[in-house]
Amino acid sequence: MNRKIDYALKCLSTLMILMLFDYGCKTDTTDKDKYHHNSIKNIKTKTKFKYSYSFGKIDSIGEKKFVEYYDKDGKLTERITYSNKKLYTKEIIRYDSLGRKIEELEYNKIGKLRMKNSYVYDEFGKIVERIPTPGDGMEESLIGFYQSTKEKYEYDAKNRLERKLTYRGDNWITYNTEYKYDFDNRIIEENWFDVNKLLISQNYFYDSLGFLSHIKEKNFLMSTYFSISTFDTSGNKIRTDFYDANWEKTENFILMKYNEDGFIVEETYISVLNEPNWSNIFLYTYY
Repeated sequence: MNRKIDYALKCLSTLMILMLFDYGCKTDTTDKDKYHHNSIKNIKTKTKFKYSYSFGKIDSIGEKKFVEYYDKDGKLTERITYSNKKLYTKEIIRYDSLGRKIEELEYNKIGKLRMKNSYVYDEFGKIVERIPTPGDGMEESLIGFYQSTKEKYEYDAKNRLERKLTYRGDNWITYNTEYKYDFDNRIIEENWFDVNKLLISQNYFYDSLGFLSHIKEKNFLMSTYFSISTFDTSGNKIRTDFYDANWEKTENFILMKYNEDGFIVEETYISVLNEPNWSNIFLYTYY
């Protein structure tokens, strides 16, 4: 049992690091985490509440709260984060006349600019660069990290995203993400490297109708573990199971639930003893 608990803690630690990395590098043109749906409704607001559990019982409610605002075209225009029911950050997203995201402005809890991300596109409308600029409101200890997350995007002869490079300064590549596709232009492999060391590898699998059925992930970020995420025919991720380094299934998994409109309403991480560790609850308003 101690081995299982230790493994669960390692998984959680790795997930936290991945969330931190995603927070600093939000742009991913593969949209693998964008839950698809067949709804004709357009979201006006999306609110996520973070629940934490202790020994199977809710330990905190709404400790983290995220509110997103969308325009009538479905583009995200504003994101507000609350911590312990107090404003933590506010983010404004701006677009050009073609509907392309060109700027993200993040402000801290006292209204000072914390971070600005600027996006550059080529003549085909493909994003080629993300330029981060820390503001006066950025924590001094994090300035160096965010200055080291400049991204450049490279495309193959078929105009498919082939490589995403993360830079420190102008020339020092810190991370490298590579993408591979099948003959139907579907992504089949995604590999994230720290310089030349493989950190995460994901393989995509499709059913006979061409729908994404599951993703296998090998994670070497902290300690080696594997996971398999399964999807429904609408492209919604419905479950993620975790495995140890020997591909033995653990007691840890994540479940997702959706409403009748196809939008995610619940995401719960189940750890050892079949008890919840955390969950996210989503609420929506519509136009």
